[in-house]
Amino acid sequence: MFKFLQRRKHRKYIENLFSTENFPVAVTWGSRGSPYLWEAMKQEFLKYPLTQSPLEFERKLAEVFYRLTLHRLTDNALFYCEAFAHGGMSSGMISTEHWRMQLIEVLKGRFSRLS
Repeated sequence: MFKFLQRRKHRKYIENLFSTENFPVAVTWGSRGSPYLWEAMKQEFLKYPLTQSPLEFERKLAEVFYRLTLHRLTDNALFYCEAFAHGGMSSGMISTEHWRMQLIEVLKGRFSRLS
C-alpha cells in the first residue's frame, strides 16, 4: 500500500511539473517537435524517483534530453528528430537553444516551486 501511494504521489508531482495548462504567457514551444519531446520527457521522468536537489534535477533534464534526441542541450542546433515528427513540413524539428533558454527554465522554476 505504501509503494502504491508513493507512486501515485510521484505521478501527480510529475504531471504538475510537466503540465501545459499554466505555461507562462511569454513561453512558446519554439518548434513543432517540442510538444512531443515535452511529453516524452514527462514519460521518462515518471519512470524514476526525483531528487530534491535542483542541480541533480538539471543534470537529469540534460540526460533525458540527450537520451531522447541524441543531442546535447549545450549544442546550438536546430535538428530533426523522427520520433517527434507527426506530419507537416517542419514537424519533428527541435531547437536546443529554445529548450535551454525557455522550456528548461520553465521546468527548473516549477521544480523549485514544487519542491
